[in-house]
Amino acid sequence: MKRKIIIIAISMCILSGCAKSNASSDVTVGSSGSIVETPQDTNADDISTSDTNDDNKNASETDDEGENTSQTSQTDDANIEIDTSKIIEEQSFDIQLNEWGAVRFVSCMPEDTNPNADATFYLMEGEKVIYKMPSVYENDIRDSLFEDISFVTFKDINDDQKDEVIVGVHYVTGAGPQGVIPRTEVRIFEDKGESFEYAKELSDFITVRMPDDGTIHDVYTNVNWYELCSIDRASLYQDIQEVENVPSHEGDWKATNCHSSVAGSISIKNQTEDGFSFEGFFSYYSHAGEIIGNAHWVSETMAICNQDDIEDTMADGYMVFMFEGNLMYVIADTDLGMMGMNVSPDHVYTLGDPVYTNADTLATTYTEDELTQIHQLLGDDLYDDPFLFGTNNGCVTVEDKALGDGSSCKYVDCFIPTMNESYTAIITEDGRIYILIQIYNEEKIYTNDPAWNSNELPEVL
Repeated sequence: MKRKIIIIAISMCILSGCAKSNASSDVTVGSSGSIVETPQDTNADDISTSDTNDDNKNASETDDEGENTSQTSQTDDANIEIDTSKIIEEQSFDIQLNEWGAVRFVSCMPEDTNPNADATFYLMEGEKVIYKMPSVYENDIRDSLFEDISFVTFKDINDDQKDEVIVGVHYVTGAGPQGVIPRTEVRIFEDKGESFEYAKELSDFITVRMPDDGTIHDVYTNVNWYELCSIDRASLYQDIQEVENVPSHEGDWKATNCHSSVAGSISIKNQTEDGFSFEGFFSYYSHAGEIIGNAHWVSETMAICNQDDIEDTMADGYMVFMFEGNLMYVIADTDLGMMGMNVSPDHVYTLGDPVYTNADTLATTYTEDELTQIHQLLGDDLYDDPFLFGTNNGCVTVEDKALGDGSSCKYVDCFIPTMNESYTAIITEDGRIYILIQIYNEEKIYTNDPAWNSNELPEVL
């Protein structure tokens, strides 16, 4: 049952977007409290603070879920006092912030009065609070549990010549088996001079796209996607022009920071002051598609094509290329080119080596001893496919559970979208292994438990 499938990884974008290149450096606060300037395309993780509150704000509105929809904190914060025992020192930093000058950005743990209380954030001069960041939730009470602060940085991401305050909050829902896994919530606050506004739409867009262990660099990527999605592509196409002295972007671009089975590559050649030609190949597991066409410059960093510039297009629409540093962002209307069936060119690409989010799935899911025992149970053919092939190329979830007899176990679910193959593995602490292999409509249990005679997996809680 050998199968050979060539897959190139890409990152899927649901409502992705991109921003114009920003000339400023990242001003990122490290865990030591120092402020470090780094190039925008670096991959170093950053530490930051999170959510903001406003107990003394002017009249505000709340949505049906209790999230505060007011945009600015009350500017008269002269009488605000904070419990210094709540200050998170490793997430509080001395900074030079726009026209606020030399201030200390202070992160505070939630109050003890409510288990759903949120973290709060302030600007201080010496021992005096001069500003409290806007609340995100009414009365600073959220519907999930605050866990910790994951990152904070100060950077101009909207080209207003002022650094925004960007914070990441880890929270847990506490509901269900996945409820204890910390999630990342992003909050962006825009400096309006005498106050800050919570950029709710942008913050929400980024939050739903953040990985659980997301960093500030995931924020920057999604800021770009947000702005790219917001472009009126038909109007942009009217701006095509000759652009001189554009750096060469010719070469083979590979989609990066994605699952390796959602694949894509774009080859760019024949670049001139008018644009370039391109050819792309993409896949969604066993589905595949391609696109060939010509793109026209609209600026030094952006090019666009429409259906008239694409060979064998299945649908009307546009495809936009945006270059920033060593990355290329691509977004297209549905089904351009010979695609469809969830195949899409919407990804971030690199001329370097792509990074795959599932690169270490096998090693992080199983120990070497477990793999050896599973190989013995399944034999060569089933071990290669669907076990190894599915683990390396499919969707894998791993949970700690308990059997009906009370013993703890590792519970692994693996399936391959678009292919009717899957497996479920249960591995107990005392070494028992149970694997249910499903290929099309056939299922079979494999186990090293001599006392197990059932055709079904053990019951798990």
